[in-house]
Amino acid sequence: MITEILSILPVKSLLRFRCVSKSWRELIDSKDFVNIHFSKSNSNGTVILLSRGSLHSFDFHHPERPATQLWFPVNTNKKEEDDFEDGYNLVGSCNGLVCFEGLCYYVVYNPATRTFKQLPKQKKRCKFRGYQLVRRRNMFGYDSIGDDYKVISFIEYEYTRDNIDKRKVKTQLYSMKANSWEIIQKPPWKFNLCHSRCVIVDNSLHWTGEKMMRSFDLNTRKYEEMRLPEEIGQEASRLAVLRGHLHVVTDSLDVWTLNKDGIEKSWSWLFRYSLVCPENTPSSFDVMLCPMPICGMKEIQGCTTKKEVDKINCYDLESQAIREVKIEGLPCEPLGFYAESWAESLVPLVD
Repeated sequence: MITEILSILPVKSLLRFRCVSKSWRELIDSKDFVNIHFSKSNSNGTVILLSRGSLHSFDFHHPERPATQLWFPVNTNKKEEDDFEDGYNLVGSCNGLVCFEGLCYYVVYNPATRTFKQLPKQKKRCKFRGYQLVRRRNMFGYDSIGDDYKVISFIEYEYTRDNIDKRKVKTQLYSMKANSWEIIQKPPWKFNLCHSRCVIVDNSLHWTGEKMMRSFDLNTRKYEEMRLPEEIGQEASRLAVLRGHLHVVTDSLDVWTLNKDGIEKSWSWLFRYSLVCPENTPSSFDVMLCPMPICGMKEIQGCTTKKEVDKINCYDLESQAIREVKIEGLPCEPLGFYAESWAESLVPLVD
């Protein structure tokens, strides 16, 4: 009975209740309770938003409430020339933990408990003579088989001598259990480091690129790829996990789902829905249709203009209803915001 009551309370209250007694502290800290609490918290329509370098949470079930600004753990090591004061990007969110990258550092952060872990530096970046770092692509996920949080980093180097266009990719994998990076096998295909939304299903990270869906198994470390529906063509697409299944959403708002029959996989078209943009938009450069399938049972679409960077449309897969949501409390900027599904959790971060 006590477990049932405590499991529906917010993290802030539970952190206070840890002081009630030793038995309560042991209960709240137990792995079983952490999992039960997160399963209930995860049913909420909460997302975490990164806008102009500030972090916010927003509840889509209560859109009348403004976004809540969250404290962010800025690196305080002033001796390092590269730190988070130079800016940071949101890598991903998993089980209530959020991963950020700075120029050289990574932080995994639990906004609900305000605990964070700065990851060690990656191994020496480049042993290729004449090459320099061009860009990197990072993904964050949970290995449920190994019970370990991991970051995979694809790092691209470019040859800078003799006007020769040559590139190499090095791949590193971070394990929170081991608290270390290791160099692993790179993908068997030519890797495109352009940004693509990453999701995790069946213990594998999935993303799209070059008409393919690609994946990396966090436990076996195996890469796989599967061709996207031929009908998508050259159109940009993003992946989503809706009702426990992988979906691909195109910029023209077609939605496809991945079917599994044993080891066989195939795509099925679900539907297309129309998103009406504001009238009298000045030019195509002032409008950005950006599908963001981020909110549990919802399929989130962004319709952004320079005047309306804080409005998005929510499409409910069950009722097929569309509602417009205005997010109050965000700093206004022309490029809007980046969003990830997020829910409060008690997942600990221990060195």
